[in-house]
Amino acid sequence: GESVNSLFELPRHFDEMASGLEEREFIKTTFGQYVAPELVERMLVDRLQTVRGQRRHVAVMFVDVRKFTTLSEGLAPEAVVELLNDYLECMTRTLTSHGGRIDKFIGDAIMADWGALDDGARPEAAAVDAALAALGALDAWNRDRVARGAAAVGVGIALHAGSVVAGSIGSSRKLEYTVIGDAVNVASRLEGLCKTFGARLVASGSLVAAAGVEARARW
Repeated sequence: GESVNSLFELPRHFDEMASGLEEREFIKTTFGQYVAPELVERMLVDRLQTVRGQRRHVAVMFVDVRKFTTLSEGLAPEAVVELLNDYLECMTRTLTSHGGRIDKFIGDAIMADWGALDDGARPEAAAVDAALAALGALDAWNRDRVARGAAAVGVGIALHAGSVVAGSIGSSRKLEYTVIGDAVNVASRLEGLCKTFGARLVASGSLVAAAGVEARARW
């Protein structure tokens, strides 16, 4: 009797195990939509190391949409969300394909970095390549919008590199893996200079030198 019952229990145990695996995969996949997939992998492999703060040399990027409030004033809320998600999809796809890690979205702004998770070689050069590729992708995206009778979206991009602290910051209720330090503050302030100079891309002199792109830049 008991051995027979155990046989009948086997399918249920397999179902529970399969359900558990599906749930783990669902959490991993869904969680990956909210944070960088590479960070999810790191957390699953080494949770403690991901939480600890570490000194790293990173390149930091800030991207901000020009006159987003004006652009969205005449749109329904649903249309604003659709526009923003479509734009962010275009930009993040390009940045991540060039090795960038999306640190956070701040409304319509994007903060990204290179080197926060690993000590990669020449994060400055990778960030410059990503910024130029992002502008190219945005131009193509805007051509499609204009062809459909919609307004083009303008951006300002700023780049700077330096030493930061990378780690999980927050409270027991909410954490985010981010980078903090002067390099981040400088990159954020440089983004404002895009408006001052009427430029789409502004980078610090130290980053331009480290990236080896002096010939492609102007003071």
